[in-house]
Amino acid sequence: MDDSDWEMVYDTYVNDPDMKEWFKEKCPHAYQSITARMLETTRKEMTNGEKYWDADPEILNALVNEYVESVVEDGVTCCHHTCGNPLLDEYVKGMMSVAGVSQELQDAYNKKISMATTPKTLSFPSSSKSSSGNKGSSTPEVMSANQTTVQETDAGYGVDTRKADHPSSADSKADPYVEGYEMQKEKPDYSKEGGFVSFSGSDLLGMLFVVLALGAIFLGLKRRKF
Repeated sequence: MDDSDWEMVYDTYVNDPDMKEWFKEKCPHAYQSITARMLETTRKEMTNGEKYWDADPEILNALVNEYVESVVEDGVTCCHHTCGNPLLDEYVKGMMSVAGVSQELQDAYNKKISMATTPKTLSFPSSSKSSSGNKGSSTPEVMSANQTTVQETDAGYGVDTRKADHPSSADSKADPYVEGYEMQKEKPDYSKEGGFVSFSGSDLLGMLFVVLALGAIFLGLKRRKF
């Protein structure tokens, strides 16, 4: 795109009162993003040192005013080429006085950008009692994700923040309970089929009596033959 193409974009989206009013009503952040993109194009240079868009000073001043007013009135849109582009922010700050931006708008713009780009920390209110028994002033208390305290106040309520439970030293010494099956050693049963046969004392006496009886019969038969 050459300078004439960018001038046509400017005339279509910024210099047209009806289009500007439509954006302000329907989607002011889209309008802010468009003006920021055009300002970024006037800031950046090509490899040969020439700007991508060598805008007319009147157009450039108008873009700076439109962008600053949009940030102050509608908040920061935080596109990758606005909040994520500190070089553009420095470029706009250096152009505001030249473009005729009032000091009041400059201060408001700087505050909005600072609030949008400064990392925020979480804090929880805590109440403390003074030595005289009166309520103390509330002071912010920064708490980590795993910390918890319960603080009672005179009104009967407290601030409860949770943490992960940790086992106490007494619980850690106790034997852990494990659910499962207990294994027991059993003696083999040889009385079943295929195992060894066990004999009692009475069984042995009975077998001995039978052997003696058979022996006596055998001797008696043998003597009768002779």
